[in-house]
Amino acid sequence: TFEGRKPKTYYYLTKKGREKYLEYIKTIEEILKIARSERGK
Repeated sequence: TFEGRKPKTYYYLTKKGREKYLEYIKTIEEILKIARSERGK
């Protein structure tokens, strides 16, 4: 969510920005997976 701040759209348009963004998404998915399996115990 971008409440209270502007989305850095221009940043995602660059190749490096896109890669960083995808890395960020992957990291969050990993964290969510771990959190889910922890909760399942």
